[in-house]
Amino acid sequence: MQQANGYGRDVFAVPGRLKDKFSQGCNYLIKKNMAQLLESAEDVATLLRWSREDGSPSANVAQGKLFDELTEPEKTVVDLLQANEEMGVDQLSYATAIGQSELAALLLNLEFKGIVRSLPGKRYVLC
Repeated sequence: MQQANGYGRDVFAVPGRLKDKFSQGCNYLIKKNMAQLLESAEDVATLLRWSREDGSPSANVAQGKLFDELTEPEKTVVDLLQANEEMGVDQLSYATAIGQSELAALLLNLEFKGIVRSLPGKRYVLC
C-alpha cells in the first residue's frame, strides 16, 4: 500500500463489517485516508476521470499517445523490441549502433516511462 502511494498510484479499499477481523485492514486504510472508499465501479471511473461531468460514462475517453514523447533513438529501440518481442542489451547495442552506456541510460528512461520492462539476463521486452 505504501509502495503504491509512493509511486503516486491510487489505492482503493472495499469497506467491511466493523467487528470482522478480515475487514480490519481495508477499514483502517479508509479511516486513515490511505485508500479511496470503493463501493462500485463508478467510484473507480470517477476517480480515474473516466466519466463526463454529468456523471454518465464517456464514450469518447481520450487515450494519450504512447510514443509522442520518444526521442529518435528511443523509437528505434521500441521498434526493434516490437519486431523481436525480447532482446538482450548486446543485441540492441549491435542493432542500433548505440554504445552500451548510452543504451543503458536510454533503456532506463524507457523503463521509467513504463514502455519497456527488464528481464533477468539483461533482456528487455515491451510492457
